[in-house]
Amino acid sequence: MKYLKSFNESFNEESDLISDIEDILLPIGDEGFDIDINKNLNSSDEFMESEGELTRFYVEKAVSPLETKPYKPTDTFIDTFEHLVSYLEERGYDCSMELVGDNGGTISENDCVAYSEFSEDCMSVKELLDIEAPINYIRFIIYKPE
Repeated sequence: MKYLKSFNESFNEESDLISDIEDILLPIGDEGFDIDINKNLNSSDEFMESEGELTRFYVEKAVSPLETKPYKPTDTFIDTFEHLVSYLEERGYDCSMELVGDNGGTISENDCVAYSEFSEDCMSVKELLDIEAPINYIRFIIYKPE
């Protein structure tokens, strides 16, 4: 029975993982971007779209508390997200990234500029972030291993 993890061990592993993710994202925050992380530790966040989500976060450029500014991903974004995806893959987690832009009006779910689920068969982080259109925010979702 040694291979069975107790509830607290599982919770601590997820908490440690999220702490590591926050550390990995520091370079983007240092460039003045806001990173809003929604944690689903022990499936406790009712706002997650599925029980399989461990966490999701949003990256946006705020010019005031209620206003964001469109931006183009920098080399720091590419390096940071490549590091994050590699880190997650090594630990058996799946993830997806959605770039949301503005089609000249208010943002809706249909304003997705680019989307990818990261696996062996999909585009790389660099390919995804190499876009011409400015984006309003990035939504990144991390799924629990099955």
